[in-house]
Amino acid sequence: MDTTAIAPRENWLSRATFAVVRALRLSNEIEPTEDTYSPGADYATGGPNAGGYSLRKAWYAYGINPWVQICVERIAEDIASLPLLAAVPGADGHKLIDSHPVLDLFANPNSDTSGRLFRMQNAADLVLAANAPILPLKSSRGAGIVSLRRLHPARISAVPGGTGLLGWQYDRGGERPDQYKPEAVVMIRGISWEDDPRGLMGTTPIQALAADLDADLALAKMTATSAKKGRPDAIYHPKNADTRWAAPIVRVIKAALDKVMQDSHGGIAVLDGAGELEILGWSPRDMEGQEARSWTRQTVLSRFGVPPTVAGIPDAANYATAQMEQVTYWTRIKARCALIEDGYSKIAEMAGYPGVRIVHDFSQVQALQDAQGAALTRVAQWAGMGADPRAAANYEGFGDQPDDLWPMPVVGDDEDTTDDPTVETATPVVVEADRGALEEARDEIAAAAEILNDGDADADAVADALGSLDAANLAVSAALAALDAG
Repeated sequence: MDTTAIAPRENWLSRATFAVVRALRLSNEIEPTEDTYSPGADYATGGPNAGGYSLRKAWYAYGINPWVQICVERIAEDIASLPLLAAVPGADGHKLIDSHPVLDLFANPNSDTSGRLFRMQNAADLVLAANAPILPLKSSRGAGIVSLRRLHPARISAVPGGTGLLGWQYDRGGERPDQYKPEAVVMIRGISWEDDPRGLMGTTPIQALAADLDADLALAKMTATSAKKGRPDAIYHPKNADTRWAAPIVRVIKAALDKVMQDSHGGIAVLDGAGELEILGWSPRDMEGQEARSWTRQTVLSRFGVPPTVAGIPDAANYATAQMEQVTYWTRIKARCALIEDGYSKIAEMAGYPGVRIVHDFSQVQALQDAQGAALTRVAQWAGMGADPRAAANYEGFGDQPDDLWPMPVVGDDEDTTDDPTVETATPVVVEADRGALEEARDEIAAAAEILNDGDADADAVADALGSLDAANLAVSAALAALDAG
Protein backbone atom coordinates (compact mmCIF):
# COMPACT_ATOMS: atom_id res chain seq x y z
CA MET A 1 0.00 0.00 0.00
CA ASP A 2 1.35 3.43 -1.01
CA THR A 3 1.38 5.47 2.20
CA THR A 4 2.54 8.64 0.37
CA ALA A 5 -0.98 9.06 -0.99
CA ILE A 6 -2.46 9.29 2.50
CA ALA A 7 -3.00 12.93 3.65
CA PRO A 8 -4.10 13.91 7.16
CA ARG A 9 -7.70 15.10 7.46
CA GLU A 10 -8.71 18.06 9.55
CA ASN A 11 -11.33 17.06 12.08
CA TRP A 12 -14.13 19.25 13.35
CA LEU A 13 -12.21 20.12 16.57
CA SER A 14 -9.23 21.68 14.78
CA ARG A 15 -11.52 23.68 12.50
CA ALA A 16 -13.51 24.95 15.46
CA THR A 17 -10.37 25.88 17.37
CA PHE A 18 -9.05 27.86 14.40
CA ALA A 19 -12.38 29.71 14.08
CA VAL A 20 -12.35 30.69 17.77
CA VAL A 21 -8.73 31.93 17.63
CA ARG A 22 -9.47 33.99 14.52
CA ALA A 23 -12.56 35.49 16.13
CA LEU A 24 -10.58 36.48 19.23
CA ARG A 25 -7.86 38.02 17.08
CA LEU A 26 -10.35 40.08 15.11
CA SER A 27 -12.02 41.25 18.32
CA ASN A 28 -8.72 42.99 19.32
CA GLU A 29 -8.47 44.96 16.09
CA ILE A 30 -9.40 48.63 16.42
CA GLU A 31 -10.16 51.43 14.01
CA PRO A 32 -7.32 54.01 14.14
CA THR A 33 -8.93 57.29 15.26
CA GLU A 34 -8.02 60.14 17.60
CA ASP A 35 -10.11 58.50 20.31
CA THR A 36 -8.55 55.02 19.99
CA TYR A 37 -4.88 56.05 19.58
CA SER A 38 -2.53 55.17 22.43
CA PRO A 39 1.27 55.59 22.32
CA GLY A 40 1.74 52.83 24.91
CA ALA A 41 0.81 51.77 28.41
CA ASP A 42 4.01 53.30 29.84
CA TYR A 43 2.79 56.76 28.77
CA ALA A 44 -0.11 56.56 31.23
CA THR A 45 2.16 56.85 34.28
CA GLY A 46 1.83 60.64 34.32
CA GLY A 47 5.30 61.18 35.81
CA PRO A 48 7.58 63.87 34.31
CA ASN A 49 10.30 62.68 31.95
CA ALA A 50 13.42 64.66 31.04
CA GLY A 51 14.67 62.41 28.24
CA GLY A 52 17.18 59.58 28.09
CA TYR A 53 20.39 61.57 28.71
CA SER A 54 21.14 64.31 31.19
CA LEU A 55 21.01 67.67 29.41
CA ARG A 56 23.11 69.14 32.21
CA LYS A 57 25.90 66.83 31.06
CA ALA A 58 25.38 68.12 27.52
CA TRP A 59 25.91 71.70 28.63
CA TYR A 60 28.83 70.57 30.78
CA ALA A 61 30.47 69.24 27.62
CA TYR A 62 30.05 72.69 26.09
CA GLY A 63 31.89 74.19 29.03
CA ILE A 64 34.91 71.86 29.00
CA ASN A 65 35.52 70.82 25.38
CA PRO A 66 36.77 73.55 23.02
CA TRP A 67 35.58 71.78 19.85
CA VAL A 68 32.05 71.33 21.15
CA GLN A 69 32.09 74.98 22.14
CA ILE A 70 33.33 76.29 18.80
CA CYS A 71 30.83 74.16 16.85
CA VAL A 72 27.85 75.29 18.91
CA GLU A 73 28.88 78.94 18.91
CA ARG A 74 29.65 79.06 15.19
CA ILE A 75 26.29 77.51 14.27
CA ALA A 76 24.37 79.71 16.73
CA GLU A 77 26.11 82.88 15.54
CA ASP A 78 25.48 82.10 11.88
CA ILE A 79 21.81 81.29 12.41
CA ALA A 80 21.24 84.43 14.49
CA SER A 81 22.98 86.57 11.84
CA LEU A 82 20.34 85.65 9.23
CA PRO A 83 17.55 88.24 8.90
CA LEU A 84 14.03 87.09 9.68
CA LEU A 85 11.18 87.62 7.22
CA ALA A 86 7.44 87.15 7.55
CA ALA A 87 5.66 85.17 4.82
CA VAL A 88 2.17 86.72 4.87
CA PRO A 89 -0.63 84.85 3.08
CA GLY A 90 -2.53 86.66 0.35
CA ALA A 91 -4.65 86.10 -2.74
CA ASP A 92 -1.57 85.29 -4.83
CA GLY A 93 0.15 83.14 -2.23
CA HIS A 94 2.60 84.15 0.49
CA LYS A 95 4.45 87.45 0.25
CA LEU A 96 7.76 88.00 2.05
CA ILE A 97 7.98 91.20 4.09
CA ASP A 98 10.61 92.51 6.52
CA SER A 99 8.25 94.53 8.72
CA HIS A 100 5.68 92.80 10.89
CA PRO A 101 4.62 92.86 14.58
CA VAL A 102 5.89 89.30 15.06
CA LEU A 103 9.30 90.30 13.68
CA ASP A 104 9.32 93.18 16.17
CA LEU A 105 8.63 90.65 18.93
CA PHE A 106 11.68 88.57 17.95
CA ALA A 107 13.78 91.74 17.67
CA ASN A 108 12.89 92.63 21.30
CA PRO A 109 11.80 89.39 22.99
CA ASN A 110 12.03 90.65 26.59
CA SER A 111 13.48 93.39 28.75
CA ASP A 112 16.83 91.74 29.53
CA THR A 113 17.70 89.87 26.31
CA SER A 114 18.40 91.27 22.85
CA GLY A 115 16.90 89.68 19.78
CA ARG A 116 20.29 88.48 18.52
CA LEU A 117 21.20 86.85 21.84
CA PHE A 118 17.75 85.28 22.19
CA ARG A 119 18.01 83.66 18.76
CA MET A 120 21.60 82.54 19.41
CA GLN A 121 20.45 80.83 22.59
CA ASN A 122 17.55 79.11 20.78
CA ALA A 123 19.93 77.78 18.14
CA ALA A 124 22.49 76.66 20.74
CA ASP A 125 19.81 74.84 22.73
CA LEU A 126 18.64 73.03 19.60
CA VAL A 127 22.13 72.09 18.40
CA LEU A 128 23.61 71.03 21.74
CA ALA A 129 20.62 69.76 23.73
CA ALA A 130 18.24 68.91 20.82
CA ASN A 131 15.56 70.75 22.83
CA ALA A 132 14.91 74.50 22.63
CA PRO A 133 11.83 75.38 24.73
CA ILE A 134 10.33 78.88 24.48
CA LEU A 135 7.63 80.27 26.77
CA PRO A 136 5.51 83.00 25.11
CA LEU A 137 4.05 85.33 27.75
CA LYS A 138 0.70 87.06 27.37
CA SER A 139 -0.15 90.47 28.75
CA SER A 140 -1.94 90.81 32.07
CA ARG A 141 -5.16 91.32 30.11
CA GLY A 142 -4.58 87.99 28.38
CA ALA A 143 -4.59 89.33 24.80
CA GLY A 144 -1.64 88.70 22.50
CA ILE A 145 1.98 87.79 23.16
CA VAL A 146 4.06 90.58 24.71
CA SER A 147 7.36 88.80 25.44
CA LEU A 148 9.29 85.57 24.92
CA ARG A 149 11.33 83.71 27.52
CA ARG A 150 13.87 80.95 27.06
CA LEU A 151 13.37 77.90 29.26
CA HIS A 152 16.54 75.98 30.10
CA PRO A 153 16.42 72.53 28.45
CA ALA A 154 17.87 70.84 31.54
CA ARG A 155 15.02 72.09 33.75
CA ILE A 156 12.03 71.13 31.62
CA SER A 157 10.38 67.71 31.57
CA ALA A 158 7.64 66.25 29.42
CA VAL A 159 4.60 64.92 31.29
CA PRO A 160 3.26 61.87 29.39
CA GLY A 161 -0.38 60.93 29.24
CA GLY A 162 -2.59 58.26 27.80
CA THR A 163 -2.67 59.98 24.39
CA GLY A 164 0.94 61.19 24.31
CA LEU A 165 2.04 64.56 25.69
CA LEU A 166 -0.06 65.68 28.66
CA GLY A 167 1.91 68.82 29.51
CA TRP A 168 5.24 70.32 30.58
CA GLN A 169 6.84 70.63 33.99
CA TYR A 170 9.52 73.27 34.63
CA ASP A 171 11.73 73.26 37.72
CA ARG A 172 12.56 76.80 38.85
CA GLY A 173 14.38 75.61 41.95
CA GLY A 174 11.44 76.11 44.28
CA GLU A 175 9.37 73.63 46.22
CA ARG A 176 6.86 73.02 43.45
CA PRO A 177 7.65 73.06 39.73
CA ASP A 178 5.53 75.02 37.28
CA GLN A 179 2.99 73.07 35.22
CA TYR A 180 2.15 74.12 31.64
CA LYS A 181 -0.32 72.86 29.08
CA PRO A 182 1.19 71.27 25.95
CA GLU A 183 0.29 74.26 23.76
CA ALA A 184 1.67 76.83 26.23
CA VAL A 185 5.32 75.92 25.55
CA VAL A 186 6.83 76.04 22.06
CA MET A 187 9.28 73.15 22.02
CA ILE A 188 11.72 73.19 19.10
CA ARG A 189 13.36 69.79 19.27
CA GLY A 190 15.26 67.20 17.30
CA ILE A 191 14.54 63.53 16.74
CA SER A 192 14.66 60.80 19.38
CA TRP A 193 15.29 57.06 19.26
CA GLU A 194 13.58 56.24 22.58
CA ASP A 195 10.41 54.09 22.36
CA ASP A 196 8.97 55.17 25.73
CA PRO A 197 8.01 58.56 27.21
CA ARG A 198 11.65 59.64 26.93
CA GLY A 199 10.95 59.95 23.21
CA LEU A 200 8.95 63.12 23.89
CA MET A 201 12.32 64.93 24.19
CA GLY A 202 15.04 65.18 21.55
CA THR A 203 18.27 63.18 21.77
CA THR A 204 21.33 65.34 22.40
CA PRO A 205 24.38 64.62 20.19
CA ILE A 206 26.53 64.58 23.32
CA GLN A 207 25.03 61.18 24.17
CA ALA A 208 26.84 59.64 21.19
CA LEU A 209 30.04 61.61 21.92
CA ALA A 210 30.14 60.97 25.67
CA ALA A 211 32.84 58.25 25.66
CA ASP A 212 35.10 60.20 23.29
CA LEU A 213 34.70 63.42 25.28
CA ASP A 214 35.46 61.65 28.58
CA ALA A 215 38.63 60.13 27.09
CA ASP A 216 39.67 63.49 25.65
CA LEU A 217 39.21 65.18 29.03
CA ALA A 218 41.29 62.49 30.75
CA LEU A 219 44.09 62.96 28.20
CA ALA A 220 44.00 66.72 28.64
CA LYS A 221 44.30 66.36 32.44
CA MET A 222 47.17 63.90 32.06
CA THR A 223 49.01 66.31 29.74
CA ALA A 224 48.50 69.17 32.18
CA THR A 225 49.85 67.07 35.06
CA SER A 226 52.92 66.05 33.05
CA ALA A 227 53.57 69.66 32.07
CA LYS A 228 53.75 70.68 35.72
CA LYS A 229 56.37 68.04 36.51
CA GLY A 230 58.75 68.68 33.63
CA ARG A 231 61.44 66.34 32.35
CA PRO A 232 65.05 66.60 31.06
CA ASP A 233 65.64 67.37 27.38
CA ALA A 234 68.52 64.92 27.09
CA ILE A 235 70.65 62.47 29.06
CA TYR A 236 74.46 62.26 28.78
CA HIS A 237 75.92 59.17 30.39
CA PRO A 238 79.15 57.13 30.24
CA LYS A 239 79.37 54.47 27.56
CA ASN A 240 80.72 52.04 30.10
CA ALA A 241 78.27 51.31 32.87
CA ASP A 242 81.13 50.81 35.30
CA THR A 243 82.56 54.29 34.71
CA ARG A 244 81.87 56.96 37.29
CA TRP A 245 82.50 60.70 36.73
CA ALA A 246 83.62 63.02 39.48
CA ALA A 247 81.41 65.95 40.44
CA PRO A 248 83.62 68.63 38.74
CA ILE A 249 83.49 66.71 35.46
CA VAL A 250 79.70 66.38 35.67
CA ARG A 251 79.38 70.16 36.19
CA VAL A 252 81.54 70.93 33.15
CA ILE A 253 79.60 68.52 30.93
CA LYS A 254 76.23 69.88 32.15
CA ALA A 255 77.27 73.49 31.53
CA ALA A 256 78.40 72.69 27.99
CA LEU A 257 75.20 70.78 27.14
CA ASP A 258 72.94 73.41 28.73
CA LYS A 259 74.55 76.06 26.52
CA VAL A 260 73.83 74.01 23.40
CA MET A 261 70.24 73.24 24.44
CA GLN A 262 69.44 76.87 25.31
CA ASP A 263 71.26 78.50 22.41
CA SER A 264 68.78 79.72 19.77
CA HIS A 265 71.06 78.73 16.88
CA GLY A 266 72.16 75.42 18.36
CA GLY A 267 75.84 74.76 18.34
CA ILE A 268 78.32 71.93 18.65
CA ALA A 269 79.25 70.46 21.98
CA VAL A 270 82.80 69.10 22.14
CA LEU A 271 83.16 67.08 25.31
CA ASP A 272 86.06 65.19 26.67
CA GLY A 273 85.40 61.65 27.80
CA ALA A 274 83.70 58.52 26.57
CA GLY A 275 80.02 59.32 26.85
CA GLU A 276 76.76 59.07 24.92
CA LEU A 277 74.13 61.80 24.42
CA GLU A 278 70.50 60.62 24.33
CA ILE A 279 67.92 63.21 23.18
CA LEU A 280 64.50 62.61 24.75
CA GLY A 281 61.56 62.93 22.34
CA TRP A 282 57.87 61.99 22.38
CA SER A 283 57.16 58.62 23.89
CA PRO A 284 54.80 56.19 22.07
CA ARG A 285 52.21 56.86 24.76
CA ASP A 286 52.45 60.62 24.14
CA MET A 287 52.04 60.07 20.39
CA GLU A 288 48.97 57.87 20.93
CA GLY A 289 47.45 60.56 23.14
CA GLN A 290 47.87 63.19 20.45
CA GLU A 291 46.30 60.92 17.83
CA ALA A 292 43.37 60.17 20.15
CA ARG A 293 42.72 63.87 20.72
CA SER A 294 42.84 64.53 16.96
CA TRP A 295 40.33 61.73 16.43
CA THR A 296 37.99 63.24 19.02
CA ARG A 297 38.23 66.62 17.32
CA GLN A 298 37.33 65.12 13.94
CA THR A 299 34.43 63.18 15.48
CA VAL A 300 33.00 66.27 17.16
CA LEU A 301 33.25 68.39 14.00
CA SER A 302 31.64 65.65 11.93
CA ARG A 303 28.77 65.12 14.39
CA PHE A 304 27.89 68.81 14.48
CA GLY A 305 28.34 69.25 10.73
CA VAL A 306 31.09 71.88 11.00
CA PRO A 307 33.95 71.37 8.49
CA PRO A 308 37.54 72.09 9.60
CA THR A 309 37.76 75.23 7.44
CA VAL A 310 34.59 76.62 9.07
CA ALA A 311 35.91 75.79 12.56
CA GLY A 312 39.05 77.83 11.85
CA ILE A 313 41.45 74.89 11.54
CA PRO A 314 44.23 75.54 8.98
CA ASP A 315 43.44 72.42 7.02
CA ALA A 316 45.13 71.26 3.82
CA ALA A 317 41.94 71.91 1.85
CA ASN A 318 42.36 73.80 -1.40
CA TYR A 319 40.02 76.50 -2.67
CA ALA A 320 37.54 74.14 -4.35
CA THR A 321 37.32 71.86 -1.30
CA ALA A 322 36.85 74.82 1.03
CA GLN A 323 34.01 76.10 -1.17
CA MET A 324 32.27 72.73 -1.14
CA GLU A 325 32.65 72.54 2.64
CA GLN A 326 30.94 75.92 2.92
CA VAL A 327 28.03 74.73 0.77
CA THR A 328 27.69 71.54 2.82
CA TYR A 329 27.80 73.51 6.08
CA TRP A 330 25.14 76.00 5.03
CA THR A 331 22.92 73.27 3.64
CA ARG A 332 22.92 71.71 7.11
CA ILE A 333 22.19 75.16 8.59
CA LYS A 334 19.10 75.46 6.36
CA ALA A 335 17.80 72.14 7.69
CA ARG A 336 18.23 73.31 11.28
CA CYS A 337 16.58 76.64 10.47
CA ALA A 338 13.53 74.77 9.14
CA LEU A 339 12.89 73.39 12.63
CA ILE A 340 13.33 76.83 14.18
CA GLU A 341 10.96 78.34 11.60
CA ASP A 342 8.27 75.86 12.58
CA GLY A 343 8.55 76.97 16.21
CA TYR A 344 8.68 80.69 15.39
CA SER A 345 5.64 80.32 13.09
CA LYS A 346 3.73 78.71 15.94
CA ILE A 347 4.53 81.77 18.06
CA ALA A 348 3.15 83.96 15.26
CA GLU A 349 -0.09 81.98 15.39
CA MET A 350 -0.24 82.32 19.18
CA ALA A 351 0.28 86.08 18.77
CA GLY A 352 -2.86 86.30 16.64
CA TYR A 353 -1.44 85.94 13.13
CA PRO A 354 -2.54 82.53 11.81
CA GLY A 355 -1.06 81.60 8.47
CA VAL A 356 1.97 83.88 8.89
CA ARG A 357 5.22 81.95 8.60
CA ILE A 358 8.51 83.27 9.99
CA VAL A 359 11.45 82.31 7.76
CA HIS A 360 15.17 83.02 7.50
CA ASP A 361 16.63 85.04 4.65
CA PHE A 362 19.57 83.21 3.03
CA SER A 363 19.95 85.61 0.11
CA GLN A 364 23.20 87.08 1.47
CA VAL A 365 24.94 83.76 2.17
CA GLN A 366 27.74 83.66 -0.38
CA ALA A 367 28.20 79.87 -0.31
CA LEU A 368 24.55 79.29 -1.22
CA GLN A 369 24.67 82.05 -3.82
CA ASP A 370 27.52 80.25 -5.57
CA ALA A 371 25.42 77.08 -5.69
CA GLN A 372 22.46 79.11 -6.93
CA GLY A 373 24.68 80.64 -9.62
CA ALA A 374 25.52 77.17 -10.89
CA ALA A 375 21.80 76.37 -11.04
CA LEU A 376 21.16 79.59 -12.98
CA THR A 377 23.87 78.56 -15.43
CA ARG A 378 22.04 75.29 -16.01
CA VAL A 379 18.81 77.24 -16.57
CA ALA A 380 20.59 79.24 -19.25
CA GLN A 381 21.85 76.04 -20.84
CA TRP A 382 18.34 74.61 -20.92
CA ALA A 383 17.04 77.80 -22.50
CA GLY A 384 19.84 77.70 -25.05
CA MET A 385 18.70 74.27 -26.14
CA GLY A 386 15.19 75.58 -26.80
CA ALA A 387 13.50 74.92 -23.46
CA ASP A 388 11.07 77.41 -21.96
CA PRO A 389 13.12 79.54 -19.51
CA ARG A 390 10.47 79.58 -16.80
CA ALA A 391 9.94 75.83 -16.99
CA ALA A 392 13.73 75.35 -16.83
CA ALA A 393 13.88 77.59 -13.73
CA ASN A 394 11.18 75.50 -12.05
CA TYR A 395 13.05 72.32 -12.95
CA GLU A 396 16.25 73.64 -11.34
CA GLY A 397 14.49 74.48 -8.08
CA PHE A 398 13.52 78.14 -8.55
CA GLY A 399 9.88 77.62 -7.69
CA ASP A 400 9.05 81.00 -6.08
CA GLN A 401 9.23 83.31 -9.08
CA PRO A 402 7.34 86.62 -9.16
CA ASP A 403 5.15 87.10 -12.22
CA ASP A 404 6.77 90.42 -13.12
CA LEU A 405 10.13 88.68 -13.53
CA TRP A 406 9.13 87.43 -17.00
CA PRO A 407 8.46 89.73 -19.99
CA MET A 408 5.53 87.72 -21.31
CA PRO A 409 2.95 85.39 -19.74
CA VAL A 410 3.54 81.69 -20.15
CA VAL A 411 0.46 79.80 -21.32
CA GLY A 412 -0.25 76.48 -19.67
CA ASP A 413 -1.26 73.39 -21.61
CA ASP A 414 -4.73 73.42 -20.09
CA GLU A 415 -5.56 77.02 -21.08
CA ASP A 416 -7.35 77.85 -24.33
CA THR A 417 -6.28 81.35 -25.41
CA THR A 418 -6.79 80.98 -29.16
CA ASP A 419 -9.22 83.91 -29.32
CA ASP A 420 -7.49 86.08 -26.72
CA PRO A 421 -5.35 88.71 -28.54
CA THR A 422 -3.82 89.97 -25.25
CA VAL A 423 -1.95 86.74 -24.55
CA GLU A 424 1.28 86.08 -26.37
CA THR A 425 2.38 82.48 -26.48
CA ALA A 426 6.08 82.06 -25.68
CA THR A 427 7.65 80.22 -28.60
CA PRO A 428 11.30 79.10 -28.44
CA VAL A 429 13.39 80.99 -30.98
CA VAL A 430 16.66 79.36 -31.96
CA VAL A 431 19.32 81.32 -33.84
CA GLU A 432 22.21 79.18 -35.03
CA ALA A 433 24.92 81.72 -34.18
CA ASP A 434 23.59 82.27 -30.69
CA ARG A 435 23.18 78.53 -30.18
CA GLY A 436 26.83 78.07 -31.12
CA ALA A 437 27.82 80.71 -28.57
CA LEU A 438 25.79 78.95 -25.89
CA GLU A 439 27.38 75.60 -26.67
CA GLU A 440 30.85 77.14 -26.53
CA ALA A 441 30.04 78.79 -23.20
CA ARG A 442 28.72 75.48 -21.91
CA ASP A 443 32.03 73.78 -22.78
CA GLU A 444 33.93 76.56 -20.99
CA ILE A 445 31.79 76.12 -17.87
CA ALA A 446 32.32 72.35 -17.90
CA ALA A 447 36.09 72.77 -18.22
CA ALA A 448 36.17 75.32 -15.39
CA ALA A 449 34.08 73.07 -13.16
CA GLU A 450 36.48 70.17 -13.77
CA ILE A 451 39.43 72.31 -12.62
CA LEU A 452 37.59 73.62 -9.56
CA ASN A 453 36.66 70.09 -8.53
CA ASP A 454 40.24 68.89 -8.93
CA GLY A 455 41.74 68.60 -5.47
CA ASP A 456 45.29 68.87 -6.88
CA ALA A 457 44.73 72.05 -8.92
CA ASP A 458 47.14 74.87 -8.05
CA ALA A 459 46.19 78.47 -7.33
CA ASP A 460 46.93 79.72 -10.85
CA ALA A 461 44.73 77.06 -12.44
CA VAL A 462 41.90 77.86 -10.03
CA ALA A 463 42.20 81.59 -10.82
CA ASP A 464 42.10 80.90 -14.57
CA ALA A 465 39.07 78.64 -14.11
CA LEU A 466 37.21 81.34 -12.19
CA GLY A 467 38.01 83.85 -14.92
CA SER A 468 36.74 81.44 -17.59
CA LEU A 469 33.58 80.86 -15.56
CA ASP A 470 32.85 84.59 -15.37
CA ALA A 471 33.47 85.04 -19.09
CA ALA A 472 31.23 82.07 -19.91
CA ASN A 473 28.41 83.45 -17.77
CA LEU A 474 28.65 86.78 -19.61
CA ALA A 475 28.54 84.93 -22.93
CA VAL A 476 25.45 83.02 -21.85
CA SER A 477 23.71 86.25 -20.84
CA ALA A 478 24.57 87.91 -24.15
CA ALA A 479 23.36 84.92 -26.17
CA LEU A 480 20.09 84.74 -24.22
CA ALA A 481 19.56 88.47 -24.78
CA ALA A 482 20.07 87.95 -28.51
CA LEU A 483 17.60 85.07 -28.49
CA ASP A 484 15.02 87.22 -26.70
CA ALA A 485 15.55 90.02 -29.20
CA GLY A 486 15.11 87.57 -32.07
